Amino acid sequence: LQDGHFLISHYKHLIKINSDGDILWESNSSFIISSIKSTIDGQIVVAEGGRFTKFDLEGNKLWEKNVSNSIDCITNTLDGYFYTIQSGSILSKYDSLGNFKWNRDIEDICNFLSATRDSGIILTGHFQNNLRILKTLENGFFQTLHILNNEEFTDLLRFSKIYIRWYSKGIENVDIEYTTDGGNSWIDIVTNFEAFRDSYLWTVPNILSDSC
Repeated sequence: LQDGHFLISHYKHLIKINSDGDILWESNSSFIISSIKSTIDGQIVVAEGGRFTKFDLEGNKLWEKNVSNSIDCITNTLDGYFYTIQSGSILSKYDSLGNFKWNRDIEDICNFLSATRDSGIILTGHFQNNLRILKTLENGFFQTLHILNNEEFTDLLRFSKIYIRWYSKGIENVDIEYTTDGGNSWIDIVTNFEAFRDSYLWTVPNILSDSC
């Protein structure tokens, strides 16, 4: 949080702690808490069941909004809007006061979303057993990237050659990276590669890791 403290949730319980682990305040919910996000104005938004609630840093409720579906996750963009994934496949947009703007059907199961620097969002999920990455602009229209062979990437032999394949729509170039430390840092495979080529032949490096 912007005040240097931490917010954690467990089941229906919301807890704010300091850096020493001391409890500053606690709050109980009627529903299981599914997502917590620090907002662009330094406050807190909490998604639980079919509603999301904005709190200040002292735990005081600022407003609450009910929605028609269960909220899986929520984020807040730089322009103040809120986006939610509901029932795994509905992307919804709300203004800074939680008022509804629009819905978009994602057509597959998404389980993560995050704000981007251009006031859009990025989502990840699965479509027909392939990893799917979607980038939206403010109007909710998608740029799409399907990773077609992610299920093959389990154990890779050093120095072996593999094709990384994808299908894209509305994307000019892609950057491909890999991680050896569970996502804490990323190493370039190729940058600014033309997306229409749909594949890239990669030589697996001489690295041993079980956290790729």
